[in-house]
Amino acid sequence: MRPRLAALSVAALVALGAPSARAADPIMPLADVAPGLDCEARTVIRGTEITTFGVEIIDVVDYGDGNPRILIEAFGPAVDETGLAQGFSGSPIYCRDDAGQLRVIGAVALGVGDFGNRKDLATPIEEILGEPVHPRLPVRRASAAERQSVRRSLTPLTVSGLSPALGGLVARAGARAGRPVIAAPAGAPGSLPPQQLVPGSAMGVSFSSGDITVGGIGTVSYTRGNKVWGFGHPFENVGRRSLLLQDAYVYDVINNPIGVEGITSYKLAAPVNDLGTLLNDAPSAVVGRVGGLPDLIPVDVRARDLNSGRTRTSGTLVADETDVGFPAGGSPLSFIGPLAVFQTSVDALGGTPARQFDSMCVRIKLRERRRPLGFCNRYATEGGAGDEGIIALAQNLQAADVAQALALLEGYRAGKLHVESVDARLGLSRGLSQGFLLSASAPRTVRPGQRVPVRVRVRMTRGAVKTFRVRLRMPRDLRPGRRSIRLVGTPADTIDTLEGGFGEDIFFELFEGGGSLGPRSLDALAKQVAKLSRFDGVRAAFPTGRRRRARLVPAFVDSRVRISGSTALKLRVAGRPVRRPRTRRIDETRDHGVPAFARGLPRLLRSR
Repeated sequence: MRPRLAALSVAALVALGAPSARAADPIMPLADVAPGLDCEARTVIRGTEITTFGVEIIDVVDYGDGNPRILIEAFGPAVDETGLAQGFSGSPIYCRDDAGQLRVIGAVALGVGDFGNRKDLATPIEEILGEPVHPRLPVRRASAAERQSVRRSLTPLTVSGLSPALGGLVARAGARAGRPVIAAPAGAPGSLPPQQLVPGSAMGVSFSSGDITVGGIGTVSYTRGNKVWGFGHPFENVGRRSLLLQDAYVYDVINNPIGVEGITSYKLAAPVNDLGTLLNDAPSAVVGRVGGLPDLIPVDVRARDLNSGRTRTSGTLVADETDVGFPAGGSPLSFIGPLAVFQTSVDALGGTPARQFDSMCVRIKLRERRRPLGFCNRYATEGGAGDEGIIALAQNLQAADVAQALALLEGYRAGKLHVESVDARLGLSRGLSQGFLLSASAPRTVRPGQRVPVRVRVRMTRGAVKTFRVRLRMPRDLRPGRRSIRLVGTPADTIDTLEGGFGEDIFFELFEGGGSLGPRSLDALAKQVAKLSRFDGVRAAFPTGRRRRARLVPAFVDSRVRISGSTALKLRVAGRPVRRPRTRRIDETRDHGVPAFARGLPRLLRSR
């Protein structure tokens, strides 16, 4: 589904999910909470239907932080097997007062690690409702220590829309970074209409929606008009936010009775419909409003299988927290963009073949700059599968390049940047189109500055010998005499090409983030992004007299094949250089050094 269309359809459906027609539930002060009360809690254990289970009040306790909690034990068919799993957080607890009326006393929040996950520390309702919808704290960038604490958040990240292989890879990277990740199915089976958020409903707090959704799953604790409180604890505990508030579909509760960190029961669920904006990520609850959505960045990826002609597209909307100062320390775009490219590339090929010959052009549009940023690259890979033989090197390279580009944006410190869109276009083909230099020939005598016709013989991998006819410019300062010019190709890409690691290492780095000082102007930023384009053709090494090293310059590139290896071109250089009009020098960032498939990038950037 295309992001812009999704946003329009969501806006039309938001009113259906609004809880404004429902009266707020009565509450019970903590002073009236005591053991022996007749209580129940509400949550969703499958689909969207709210289920109740019994709650026994054990005591009111203080764990030393000055904030009392209600120690409870759950019972009943809904929890007898799994206990209070992750995702139950926020489930409202209702107790009867002396008049027999059900009143909210608080919400399920923190497990205590008991076998069976039956006991819990519930957050009193007064603390939950004490968290404002709009926090008035000053906006500042989170410190390194705060970002580290975020990774140990109580709420696991739920990622939906990924293949099992990629989902497992991201989960392992999250575990290394101290952030639990649950790979969930994409959306709900069939078409799920927007759900009204009421106490006990499943809810999502997400960085993105569309084909790839990343966020946290919990339960609605309380509603008042279009205001929604949930979770009973923070999502990332960073205060003011601008994230997506969503309903969610629960597939099942996955049982694990051992209640230790990282090994516990959890709801297998996924956010579905965008209903509003999450505005406050507070110590006792997450708070938002049903209605308008946050600022969103469309991430569009189009991948074409050049062998079969099959095309796959993905559209993801990523929450933009630029105007609230990136309270968690970075933009979710840096994490979700590479995921979208990786997954769409896999979908287009229907797998991850080890031998690939691919191309990718990326375009990033900024509000602050008239011309978009962009780069293009080719990928010629062989082998390099991951630990389980399921992750191809080409997809790693594509994701790593996108991650580097978005990291440059995140590192920009000279002013605010509002990313308006990210577009990636991929051409994918199975097999490695690679040849090796055998020999090269040219006229016997050449002059400095002359453009010389050269015949290059190339042995194709497991194929015939092909001849390429190119024209090579001789340097004007090439000294007279017999000279040997070495032609050097570009080898196939290997794991060493990846600067950010391989497999889960890429996503581990994205979890970790960075804080280096970036470029100091928009023009410098554009140049750094453009430099991500790697020249992958043949270079010429010209002798430079007394210098120790030969001067290596781009010579030619063929869009159909990666030419590797090296060969020598022997010729005689005559006296005076050829007079010619002044032209720009060969530069790897200009057309001379960019593959033919990438030369349309300026036109692509101007056309959008």
